Amino acid sequence: MASSVSSDSEIEENSSGDGKPKRKETTTNKVIEETKSNVSAMTIEEFKSKLTYVQTVIATGISRFEKKRKRNHKFGIGIKLLALALSAIVTVILGLNLEPLVLSNRVALVISALTGVVSGISTFFDFNKLSLKYKDTVDKLEILKVRADYLELSLSNTSAESVNGLMDEYFVILDETYAYFQSVRLDDGKQSGTTTDD
Repeated sequence: MASSVSSDSEIEENSSGDGKPKRKETTTNKVIEETKSNVSAMTIEEFKSKLTYVQTVIATGISRFEKKRKRNHKFGIGIKLLALALSAIVTVILGLNLEPLVLSNRVALVISALTGVVSGISTFFDFNKLSLKYKDTVDKLEILKVRADYLELSLSNTSAESVNGLMDEYFVILDETYAYFQSVRLDDGKQSGTTTDD
């Protein structure tokens, strides 16, 4: 009798109404939950890694294009001031009629030629246009950086598409910038009768 009671109690403990073992089902559920938890943790770590990489790339791009913007801005202003100064010197020399006239006229002619060269350099390189374009690129990358920082704050709700989307937008911004650079060089090359691959 004791053996029969013990056997019945084991059946009740280990079986449900449909005849399926409870303990086995509980163990299976635990394994599934642990697996889901591990997958979720791995996914979050992957997102963090991707997001950190994207933030680093964007910050590097901002720094690089900001340096290019400043350099082109300085060159643009410097060449314009130089051209204005040379033109002013030519005007002064011709206006004063310095003796001997032949020498002063030759000096004025040389300086006038230099003025043309400086103006040609300014037109060919389009420092001002490139400076404005690089400023536009920096502004777009800074907006992208803000969005990346916001995703970091709401990482639990971040999807892979959001992180990949930031990287896609980064490439679009770079493509637009380099395409503009090439178009400026191509236009200047056509005007001067030469082309450039830089």
